[in-house]
Amino acid sequence: MTWLENLSAMELNQALVLSYFIRDLDSPTRLVLRASLTPKDADSTASIDSVTTIWPMAREFEKEISDLFGVVFNGNQIAGRYVLPEDWIGYPLRKSYVFPTSFYGVSHFKPVGHSIPDEYGSDFSPPVETGMGAAFGVEP
Repeated sequence: MTWLENLSAMELNQALVLSYFIRDLDSPTRLVLRASLTPKDADSTASIDSVTTIWPMAREFEKEISDLFGVVFNGNQIAGRYVLPEDWIGYPLRKSYVFPTSFYGVSHFKPVGHSIPDEYGSDFSPPVETGMGAAFGVEP
């Protein structure tokens, strides 16, 4: 009997790579299967058959990957967005994605170390990035 431990995605050289982590429950055997999909362009979707008929728990993994990477899983009845709001445009975990400067009137600014837009004013100070070391008393 096999079990799908995880399904993950990443973008590599303009291809979307899906990794299926499969475990044999009757032995210590583990297997990683990879599928590479190439969308037509940076904003289009790519498709592959769903594995939910083999491993029903894949449904949630596939919904998240569909939402964040734009992969269409044929056979998985995914209705609308899963992680993001319904009116979100694009696939934010793709390298080509351009993050919006605002969403519903909430402005975003670049991480610490980058310039801060003038719209925040001169008295704005971004949060200090300390990293995990600060939690343990280690200075950055």
